[in-house]
Amino acid sequence: MWLKTFASKFGKKKAEKRRRRPKRRRMGTPEYEAKLQLYEDIRNAHRQWEQAYFVFHEALGDDQVDYAIYMLEAAEKKYEILLKKAKVEKLSVLSI
Repeated sequence: MWLKTFASKFGKKKAEKRRRRPKRRRMGTPEYEAKLQLYEDIRNAHRQWEQAYFVFHEALGDDQVDYAIYMLEAAEKKYEILLKKAKVEKLSVLSI
């Protein structure tokens, strides 16, 4: 119904253009695979950061606290690096 209304107001050609579907993502291409890999790396880095945060809060002795701090800092740095890379490549969840 809306298409007929749109076509009557703006013409048939504009109505047909409006109806076109967006381009499909090409799964299996190297670009797609690289974006997917980066997305998975970011999710894994976030998971590692959460695990390191948990270990830090459960640490009891001085050695465990030192180790937990080291793990937490390393996980945070890895996560930051991957997020910067995603920003440079203009990666978003919708582009995958």
